[in-house]
Amino acid sequence: MVEASKRTFLALALVTALAGTAAGQGRAPFTDDPLVPGVTPVKAVHFTELRARIEALREAAGLARSSWTDPLLTARVTPIRVTHLLELREALAEVYAAAGERPPRWTDAAPSLGTTPIRAVHIMELRAAAMALVQRPHPEPPVAPRSLQITVSEAYGVTLTWEPSPKATSYVVELGTASGASDVLNRDLGSPDTQLIWNEPPAGELFARVRARNVAGTSPPSNEASARVFADDTCGYSTYKPLMEQVSTVGPVCITASSQVPPRALVEAGRMLETMLANRGDIGRQMRDVGALTAVFGRTESVCDLPYFRDLVGSASCLAEGGLGGVPGRPATACSEKNVLMQPDDPFGRGSRPDGENVCVHELAHTIMNVGLSSEVRRRIRARFNDPDTKELWRGDYALENADEFFAEMTQAYFCANPEVPGFLHTHGINCADELHSYDTVTYGLIDSIFGGAADIR
Repeated sequence: MVEASKRTFLALALVTALAGTAAGQGRAPFTDDPLVPGVTPVKAVHFTELRARIEALREAAGLARSSWTDPLLTARVTPIRVTHLLELREALAEVYAAAGERPPRWTDAAPSLGTTPIRAVHIMELRAAAMALVQRPHPEPPVAPRSLQITVSEAYGVTLTWEPSPKATSYVVELGTASGASDVLNRDLGSPDTQLIWNEPPAGELFARVRARNVAGTSPPSNEASARVFADDTCGYSTYKPLMEQVSTVGPVCITASSQVPPRALVEAGRMLETMLANRGDIGRQMRDVGALTAVFGRTESVCDLPYFRDLVGSASCLAEGGLGGVPGRPATACSEKNVLMQPDDPFGRGSRPDGENVCVHELAHTIMNVGLSSEVRRRIRARFNDPDTKELWRGDYALENADEFFAEMTQAYFCANPEVPGFLHTHGINCADELHSYDTVTYGLIDSIFGGAADIR
């Protein structure tokens, strides 16, 4: 991988070192250009010029000077031999190899000493091959990679994934113990792969960035992603049940999933809860104290395929396409990969329709209420739900199903995660904190007192 990176940069050197040297060996004219087969005789000067041209290329590539038979070719004195031709080909082939290029094909690829005559075509091929390294177009450096995600798994260690950068031939991964640092890892992968799995990361907070690279240079860094790695326990706290194959530590509680789920879905689910509780670290600590977790089920999976909900097999709960919230004794939130990643076939149309919604926020709200809030706060939620003003304001809305659904729906509205337009279950089309404040000031005050700051997680 190191050698591949070296070839990459030598190729750039060959392009830049000579291409702009108008008066140097890179672009100086050749004697008898072109050579006419059967008319122009092969001369010592033709070989002397090629030697100089190739030596300039070798210097640009960081290669040693060649050792030539008959270093001084004297016109009409030194006979031109097959050895001279073979030495030129070999010296130029080494430059091509350094640049990661396939060497040219030659006429009379294996000339015989004393038998094969040196012809004009041999000289013209060498000239063309030398000039091809100089006259190639200048490539452009790649743009920064996007959507870098980091997940931590007990089985796989740290996994980094990112979207490919056009024109990238390799990626440089930087890992550090502080934002912007690369004291843990600074590695050129030497390939265009957009994933890195590191089986033995050090414990602690890790910050990751990725840069794209090609012969023209290295891009600015990607977005920075971070995660916690714990020495003895993947999450740093005891979850109420064992975790699945994949684990992410992004956010207040661990996120887990089977190997069928893209790592990005775990990170996105973690970011949602992290955003919701950005001003309430105490709620996150309470959730960890009871072993709470978030589980993402994949495209071909259902809620009851998750080990935390298998006791519900055979019940209508298994048909919940958006997920389920956590309750005391089962502090697990189930979210759908389709909804979390806004996939086109998400039945809730998140990100693709005006009536689309972020159902994962709804399910996380259930878990927050049931295992993260105090009994006093839950009492206030129930009191607001039972208030006659609430019944009138939200008539016909799913929010009036019960106090739990009321809190989950109001939380969705507070975080812009509800449909933008009125619909069958959301008859009022209230979405985002400002709209909630205008429509139901008292309920807004209750929700705001719990979360302490709104955000847009539509």
